[in-house]
Amino acid sequence: MIFAKDKYTVSKAYTEELAHKQDALRLQTGTTRAIHTVMVTPEGLSHNAEWGEIQAEVVLDDLFVF
Repeated sequence: MIFAKDKYTVSKAYTEELAHKQDALRLQTGTTRAIHTVMVTPEGLSHNAEWGEIQAEVVLDDLFVF
C-alpha cells in the first residue's frame, strides 16, 4: 500500500514489482484466471506511459455517493 497526497505516478519499477506480485500469486494459488491490478487512490493516477499497465482505478469520490 502506498499513500500519495496528489495524483500517483506509476513508475516502470513499480509496474515490474506489480508483475512480480502477480506471478507470485499465480504460482502460490495455481490460478489460471485473470488477475487485475486496481489502484485505489484519493486523487487518481497520472496518465503516463506506465499508466496503461493498470486495469482500473478507484478514486475517493467513487467511494462516496452524495
